[in-house]
Amino acid sequence: MPKTAIIVFPGSNSEEETLRAVQAAGGKGRLVWWFEGPDALKGFDAFILPGGFAHEDRIRAGAVAARDPIMIAVLDAARSGAPVLGICNGAQVLVEAGLVPGTDKIGKPQAALAPNVQGHYVDRYAEIELAAPPERCLFTRHLEPGTRIPTWSSHGEGRFCFRDDHTRRRILDEHLVVFTYVGGAHNGAEFDCAALTNPPGNVLAIMPHPERAGWRYQQLERVRFEARGDREAFLAPCGGSRLFALFAQVFA
Repeated sequence: MPKTAIIVFPGSNSEEETLRAVQAAGGKGRLVWWFEGPDALKGFDAFILPGGFAHEDRIRAGAVAARDPIMIAVLDAARSGAPVLGICNGAQVLVEAGLVPGTDKIGKPQAALAPNVQGHYVDRYAEIELAAPPERCLFTRHLEPGTRIPTWSSHGEGRFCFRDDHTRRRILDEHLVVFTYVGGAHNGAEFDCAALTNPPGNVLAIMPHPERAGWRYQQLERVRFEARGDREAFLAPCGGSRLFALFAQVFA
């Protein structure tokens, strides 16, 4: 069975939920701490960078973690085509590492996750919609066009911004915006971008948290109400868990 490494930096805070979501989807995973170094990632088939505030978001969100030695192995794995998923702070790390949108050499950022247009931290429900052809990204190839997935946004710097018009044109021409926010980006992200991939489609940076909407009891009240009186249904995976099921299907 393929093995997934969930990489934990000082300040990560969603690693346990992410591991649980991987396991609930039938995957095999382990938490790997940053101080274990690049060699600790040998033998893993896929990689997830979870949410949080790695290294206290010093300099910029994700900037220090992107230059951590353990990322050497992640960059090498991404180059070789291994699946790499970054959630919230993990997405910020992938952007700072230049892995997404990947329109220039790796290590040179072409985008930024800027402060929300509101000027403050935002914590709210956010439904996202598949905006690219399903086959564009390794993680979405089993989805129907226009599929919607419930998530929760929880960030202060989640606004996708792109370096220049050349980068913007490539992003649009190559369909690198994989998911958009339904109803428009609440944080002011360009192109309403909620998730961004690289040209090969094996790296996905998603700002809202699917692992926080992975079970029915984590959904909006109207969804929870549908399982009223049915304990099994109330505790069942749904919603954001679908993204982790897709992650597991990468190797199917």
